[in-house]
Amino acid sequence: MQTGAAVEGIELRTLQIIASSRSDTRGLLGMMNADGKGITAGPCDVQLHVRISAADGTSAQRLRALVERANACSPMSCAMQDPIAIELHVECEDT
Repeated sequence: MQTGAAVEGIELRTLQIIASSRSDTRGLLGMMNADGKGITAGPCDVQLHVRISAADGTSAQRLRALVERANACSPMSCAMQDPIAIELHVECEDT
């Protein structure tokens, strides 16, 4: 968001981003629901709370648009919205 602001010539005064999520810890233990389906260990939902202001009097509408564009280009937001394959490589050494 800060990079996007700089590109647009917006001098930020405040930028605070808090990411939070909810997860079902039963998923970490590989537990099943009552119907026998596995419970995911991943988050059930994710929230991003952004507090932003500009030193130059940029309007709230423009700042909101900046945050939305930055979120649309965020590698983390994109990875969570468009799942990607994870390759797991395990190397075990003899003891």
